[in-house]
Amino acid sequence: MNRRFRATPLPVAGAPAALDAAASFHAVRVLRLGVGAPLVLFDGAGAEVDAVVRAVDGGVVVAEAVGPPRAPAARADVVLLVGLPKGPSMDLAVRMATEAGVTHVVPVVARRSVATGDRADRWRRIAAAAARQCCRPDDPTIDEPSSLADALGRVTTPERWIALPTDGPPPAPNAAGAALLVGPEGGFDPAEIALAHTHGFAPISLGPFVLRVETAAAIGVARLASR
Repeated sequence: MNRRFRATPLPVAGAPAALDAAASFHAVRVLRLGVGAPLVLFDGAGAEVDAVVRAVDGGVVVAEAVGPPRAPAARADVVLLVGLPKGPSMDLAVRMATEAGVTHVVPVVARRSVATGDRADRWRRIAAAAARQCCRPDDPTIDEPSSLADALGRVTTPERWIALPTDGPPPAPNAAGAALLVGPEGGFDPAEIALAHTHGFAPISLGPFVLRVETAAAIGVARLASR
């Protein structure tokens, strides 16, 4: 049972925090939590604290922290740059990459991308819901869509990969983080691949088969995040 609820800022030990309407409804109507039930509060930035339900007032759950907040665990960044695909594929890519451990998602408008408008706020909501569902204490950062050139120019991780048909495993992980570039349907064109190479992106294989965008994003992120 997932008894994790967002509270910003996190309360200190002995202090109360009221859950929002949606979280309160889920706690009371779905999980059937009553006074005294244990739960965990998190702030979406990696910190969390143990708490208990102290009151349910007018459908609003008031929780009280019962210990000090736990600081977020240090881990390397995993940045996903993904060429915008058509339909719901980007929604799925964000959700699956969040569950796999991505820390930063950069939507890229590539030559073969299908224009869908700016849906960054929707993707942030999807990422937050996915993080909560998989008991992750932090939400990944989701950028506004940008051109490939702009996105590549903002990458600061020393380890950089572009998903392409190739052989061989990547080298040992770099503690400073890694970035993965995944193309839209049809992949990147030769000029875009060449541009990625000039920004230090080396080819990485995600397996012998042709993958959907969302599948490639999830597999690639999991491969980099789990090393």
